[in-house]
Order: sequence, then structure tokens, then C-alpha cells
Amino acid sequence: GEQMPVSQFVGPDIVDGAPAEGVAEVYTNQRSTAYSASATAKGASGRRLTYGTVAVNPDIIPYGSLLYITSDDGQFVYGYAYAADTGHAFIDLYYETYEESVDNAVIPVTVYVLDDETAAKYQEANDAILEADTTVGR
Repeated sequence: GEQMPVSQFVGPDIVDGAPAEGVAEVYTNQRSTAYSASATAKGASGRRLTYGTVAVNPDIIPYGSLLYITSDDGQFVYGYAYAADTGHAFIDLYYETYEESVDNAVIPVTVYVLDDETAAKYQEANDAILEADTTVGR
């Protein structure tokens, strides 16, 4: 069956494990590392670090890019995420607890980078998700 994503952010429908539209770049077999961040931590972009935010090399993937991330074998789905910080691996995935970051320490992933036009379609919905997340228990 389909794996539940870690992130609550939204984007195009997923068909056969990939976004159905708007994919500008695909990076396969990339090393991801897992990190946890405090509830008030912010990345280099100024965005709060939580589920659905990731650290990248901004020379390859610009801050603010909407991404879709899954393990190469499809067994793990991080889901839609925003490039929000500078990373050490190809991509660093943020989790809200240390235990989760240990459980997902290093995973080979496929990263789909969505084009700006497609990402813009989901910006308002994702901003509302982030706003709701910051008001719940934080």
C-alpha cells in the first residue's frame, strides 16, 4: 500500500510514486541525513525547521523550492517539503524528535524538485498548514 508521508505539506497528486505534474529536476540515489530541531529553530531561509522542511545545498536547490522526497525503494515517504536551510548531505530531513531522527538516520532518497509555477499553486495551502502547525502546542 501507499506509505503515509512524514510531512503534511501538499502538492500535485502522486502517481506511481512521483508527482503527476510540474517536476523540473529529479535527483536519484541521494544521501539524506535526519536531524531534529528545537521548536523555535529557523533555517538559513528564515523558515521554521519542522516536518516538511529540509536542508539543501542552495547552489543546487534554491531555498523555498517545493520538493517531493521518497526513499529510492519507495518504503519511506517524507512527502512534500520546502528547502529551508543549508545542509551537509545532499539533503537533510528535519524531524520534531531526536528519536525519529535516529530511526531515519541515513536513507538513500529520490528528490523531485517542482517548477515555480506548480509550486505557486500550492503556496497558499502550505502557508496555512505551516501557520496552523506553529499555533498548535508551540
